[in-house]
Amino acid sequence: MVGDDGRARSLLEGPGGGWGLFITWMMALVGVFSAWATYEQIFIGLTYLTIPALMAGVILVLSFLSGSLSVRFAVADGCVILIYSIAFFSFSWALHQKAWAAHIYWQTICMLVYFSCRYLVTTATRMRLVGFGVLCGAGIAGLLVTEQVSDFGEVIDRQSISGLNSNFTSYVLIGSLYLYVVMRKVGVYPRWVKLLTIPLFLFFGMKLHVLGTRGAVFGFYGVLAWMFLGRFMTRRLLISMVGAALFIVFFVSFGFVDIVLVQLDALFGRSTGDLTGRLPLWSIAREFISNDILLGIGAGSFAGVNPRGIGAHNVFLTFFLDVGLIGLMLFLFFLLNLIFPALKAKAMPDCAYIVGGFIVFWLPISISGHWELAPFSWLLLGLVYNMLRLENSHV
Repeated sequence: MVGDDGRARSLLEGPGGGWGLFITWMMALVGVFSAWATYEQIFIGLTYLTIPALMAGVILVLSFLSGSLSVRFAVADGCVILIYSIAFFSFSWALHQKAWAAHIYWQTICMLVYFSCRYLVTTATRMRLVGFGVLCGAGIAGLLVTEQVSDFGEVIDRQSISGLNSNFTSYVLIGSLYLYVVMRKVGVYPRWVKLLTIPLFLFFGMKLHVLGTRGAVFGFYGVLAWMFLGRFMTRRLLISMVGAALFIVFFVSFGFVDIVLVQLDALFGRSTGDLTGRLPLWSIAREFISNDILLGIGAGSFAGVNPRGIGAHNVFLTFFLDVGLIGLMLFLFFLLNLIFPALKAKAMPDCAYIVGGFIVFWLPISISGHWELAPFSWLLLGLVYNMLRLENSHV
């Protein structure tokens, strides 16, 4: 997809010149810190991850306003901006206004990461730099994962990084593995990186199992299978796969396959009979959706107003709750625009490989967890957008 001419490409190639290279380095740092240092505050609102994200965002905005950076504004970008706008103005109707500020702050960080990546990390060389940052960060996180002990001195059955949610760490690890697989396939990484494939799968697989996040474990086996089966993906099969994914999202989110989910839950040692409380939680979420179907109950409000005191643990229900049916439709339209190059009649085979792999890793996470406010999630979305269009770029 990138080409086989073997020519060395300078890091300075691409939009933004020197500042573009600086922003690329900031995105590489976001990749390094995503799995293990996203929320450890240095000062109020500042972490090891938010500092490079804010620096990149400020330079991006100034470059755009000064005219030194021209960008091609895409439909997908418009969807992202509209979703952010609804969330921002939802303060005026939010059911839990105290949660609004923190939600918008992290959503702003995510938007800065997404647009910095979308507009500046557009060449194979720059993607490679960010990709290596992601792999380094995931490797550090894997080494930091250890057994945890409860206040009563008992060893907790799930390992984690001290002070961090094990689900979040798992999502970044499987996302990093997916990114490695597709970057290797399309030629973003140099050929010698293939030597890392078996060690990475063994290391990440072991860590994902001790972290115990079911959505990430399903994603791991999906990516592993995709390594061998993805090469047979055709456009028609991909369209069917996209349709099946939308079918699964709808039926899981609105409670039509709860019996099936209980059976899947029974396959894990942590089975509780209700998907660790998710099934009743989703029922509560659907009740709150009826409060304002079009615009939602306000950014971040659900965790503050429901009896369980936690988020919906389903990305699609979360968008429905936060920004209503309008916001959810915009998010789905964003995803369809993201993968559009792979659905075209003359799509490159690698495009189908990228999108199919994205579905098998991201779908289990999106219907069972929270990743809508994770900067790494939006870094990944920006990279996927650009990889699908890499053959048409100026590189």
